[in-house]
Parts: sequence; structure tokens; C-alpha cells
Amino acid sequence: DEDHQKYSLGAQSERLEAFCKAQWGDDWRLHKIYRDTESGTHMNRPGLEEMLFDAESEAFDTLLVFRVDRLSRKVRELALMVDELTKFGVVLKSITEPFDTANAAGKMMLQMLGVFAEFEHATIVERTKVGMEKKAKTGAWVGGVVPYGYQLDPERGLVINEEEALIVRKMFRMYAIGKEGSSAICKQLNEAGHRNRNGKKWGRRVVLYMLKNPTYLGKIRWREILYEGQHDPLVSDVLFEKA
Repeated sequence: DEDHQKYSLGAQSERLEAFCKAQWGDDWRLHKIYRDTESGTHMNRPGLEEMLFDAESEAFDTLLVFRVDRLSRKVRELALMVDELTKFGVVLKSITEPFDTANAAGKMMLQMLGVFAEFEHATIVERTKVGMEKKAKTGAWVGGVVPYGYQLDPERGLVINEEEALIVRKMFRMYAIGKEGSSAICKQLNEAGHRNRNGKKWGRRVVLYMLKNPTYLGKIRWREILYEGQHDPLVSDVLFEKA
């Protein structure tokens, strides 16, 4: 969220470039900015993989990060990555933390920062889960993809999208009668020119998933437990059970 995050990708990039200019002027030359929009909790990130490939090719000699947890939030993976960078002759530096992997003390400091990053991540995950469960128990929408047939109102939560709701109710009625299977329902909807929210044709897996979604009953599902939702149902209990 570029508008609200203090450390958005754009802000990090600006701070990194300003730091280089202030500290070393023209002595350092920027090789490339590597960026990922994914979490630092895993290593399967395109920007990270590209950086390691370039490091092995000796394309640069210093890797500069805004904070070490931007690189990785797991101590073991961070340590292995630093060993790999050291093997390629690359030094890791942070503009907000006092360490430099060019020496033993810097490596020790890095390990400590890695421990705190991992702990911070685990704490955030724990608090988020507790918050989401509490939200679900009150019947509020806990987040995720808004089901077809609803839209999200900042103040009221899930509200019915009447245009989409007509399609949802039609699906349930067709399936509940028993004469139409999911493939036949898709065919009818697609031939009538109806499309899903992404503008694509309906597929049977999506239809079957929707027919089992308790959100349409006015429920909120959290970890397989159903709670009474604050939103209005799209179909009756009888129709849902029959489908």
C-alpha cells in the first residue's frame, strides 16, 4: 500500500540511493535495483534469484539493503545467503542497521538482527490470527477475495451486488433442481454472455466451489468453523442444502 506504508518499495529505493550519494558520492556506481513484491519469509522470489545470479557472475561487490528483514525473515536462510554472497566476494550492508559482513563482528550482528526479524514476523502472524478469529466471531468479513455476488463496503462490510447476485441465485436453482450439472450451468451462462468478475468464461470448478460456499448463507467461515455473519444471505438454507 504505497499511500500508507512508511517503507514502501519506492521509499526504500529513494533512501538507498540517497544514502549512497551522501556516503560515497561518485565513488559507488549503482549496478541495479532488485525488488520483490512478495514476503521475505521465503526464498522463491524473482528479484532475489536474479540478485544471487548476478552476484555469482561478480556483477557487483556490495549488496545494500534498507533493512535486513527486507532480504529474509528467517535466520538460517539469511546465514546461508550471506555465506553464499561472501563466497562470491560480495559484502552485505544495511543503511539502517550497524553491521558489515566484511568482518566477524558484522556477521555476528547480522545473525542477531536475523533472530529479531524472525521473532517479529512470528509475533505479527500470531497477533493477526487472533485478530482475524475475533473478527470472524463477531460475523465481520475477515478479508480475502470477496465472493462473487457481494462487494465490500468500507463501513458496512459485505453488501449484495444485485447484478452478480442474480447469477449466483440462478446457479443454485439450476443445480438444486438436479437436471443441470456444473458443466451444463457453465455452458448456459457462457452462451448467454455472462462472464465472471475477471471477464473470463465460467468454469465448472469455480461453480462447484461457489455452490459450497457458506458465505451465501450469511455465514463467515474461519478455520472450518462457521459463524453468523453480519451480511445478508443470497440464498435460503433450504436451497443451499438442496444444492
